[in-house]
Amino acid sequence: MTTQSPTQAAIDYGQLMQLAIFEVIKQALTIIGKEGAPRNPGVYISFNLCDPNVVISSHLKSAAGKELTLVLENWFEEIKIEDNGFWVTLNFQDTPERIYVPFSSILKFFDRATSFGIEANINPDKEKMPSNTRELDDYQDSDKVVGLDRFRKNKINSPSSDS
Repeated sequence: MTTQSPTQAAIDYGQLMQLAIFEVIKQALTIIGKEGAPRNPGVYISFNLCDPNVVISSHLKSAAGKELTLVLENWFEEIKIEDNGFWVTLNFQDTPERIYVPFSSILKFFDRATSFGIEANINPDKEKMPSNTRELDDYQDSDKVVGLDRFRKNKINSPSSDS
């Protein structure tokens, strides 16, 4: 049996969950880059425009506010996955726009074709998180959407804690 010394840090499960979430998104985007996204209804990715590592044109950023939702559906190209984010070219009002989205800026990922969604806003840095984010229900009501914040906030009571 091993014992933890007082100087050892506790396991940061929130950070581990965030890394797992980003890996799921990364793998899904890799598949979309190779095979294409479902044409209808598409894949939605909401991200925080306040993240300093987001690369987007100034006119698109000023029009969007603090959060932008990308829809990978009919017209997108050149998805390039990197270790910390991805590049994609999308069509905004008949104008191609190249955008870089860091994985750490992603708030929500939702594939409407499979009703699978991830809410990734477990980032402890609340200052960077927009306060006006839409709920996944705005995209589609689904009992298959996994919101991981609720698991992080709830404490599991052991039988011994009831006494």
